[in-house]
Amino acid sequence: MINYIIKSSGGKTSRSDAQKIVNTVNRVSSQYNFPPAYIYGIIEAESNFRNLPANRADARGVMQVTPGTSAAQVGCTGNLYNIEYNIECGVKYFDWMRKNASHYGIKNLSDLAAAYNCGPGCFKSGRWKNLSETTNYIKKVPAYGNKITSTAGLSPLDMTQFPAGTGGTVSGNNIKTASVNSSLMVDWDAVQSEIAGMINDGISKLAPGLLVLLSVLTVLEIMWVLYGYIVKNVLENLWMSLLRIIIRFSILAYVIPNAISLIDMGYGIFSGIGSYFMGNSGGTVTLNSIWAIAGRETGKILKIINESNFNFSILLLIQGYFLKNLGKCYC
Repeated sequence: MINYIIKSSGGKTSRSDAQKIVNTVNRVSSQYNFPPAYIYGIIEAESNFRNLPANRADARGVMQVTPGTSAAQVGCTGNLYNIEYNIECGVKYFDWMRKNASHYGIKNLSDLAAAYNCGPGCFKSGRWKNLSETTNYIKKVPAYGNKITSTAGLSPLDMTQFPAGTGGTVSGNNIKTASVNSSLMVDWDAVQSEIAGMINDGISKLAPGLLVLLSVLTVLEIMWVLYGYIVKNVLENLWMSLLRIIIRFSILAYVIPNAISLIDMGYGIFSGIGSYFMGNSGGTVTLNSIWAIAGRETGKILKIINESNFNFSILLLIQGYFLKNLGKCYC
């Protein structure tokens, strides 16, 4: 197994660090009753067994644990670049999600992997099904895990199973007990998902009526402008007024059906910042940490835009088209 880890990491993980990974996985898999192959599969999918620096989402180490969300949820406030500690925190987060499985709709190890990748709130909402990163992730984990079983002589990994929890607790390196800490933590992913869901239900009922109302008001406004043109016979005012009406209609017609995505983006920023400061309550907030959270939230915004059907270029093209034709009319 040591040689497998070193090879998977591209030679970037030392033999001593590989030994730490093996020792820690053996210990926490028994302590929390998760198959060793499952933990290995997660680690390889996350980092290829490399102790990675923080990425744009502020995920760190071999299991890519985030200090402001997953780590904070289970009371991990120590050094996430410590390999043993990082794995302990990651598996403890598995255990926390398993304890809350009924709330999030997690039924097996495959669901748990999806929730670990995109967040339990994301899993509960079903958004993960449209995320290629997550759908590919739940294929990688068993593929890696079962490849490792033959190498390490472990039992085959069955992603449809869901082993019961043992109720164990991780000791050392500033990990608090779940009974105390979980009562003080806010699951920002769940809050965001539930509020977005309520807003979505309301908008889905209102959107068709709002679009009809918008169309009627736009037609009435155009008629009013045309009436003014007939009375005053001013061509310039007519074109400028029609241009403003059409641009405003285009923007509103786009915003209304996409309001849930816009609101979810805004609430995502709020929840991300909130989760950071909740996770660091009692700690020291530094300029470096502020830069880190700013970078993480920027990455989140870009990811939401990329995963949505936003196309801001359409609005720019619409405006450019009318301005171009307006110029032709003046010639």
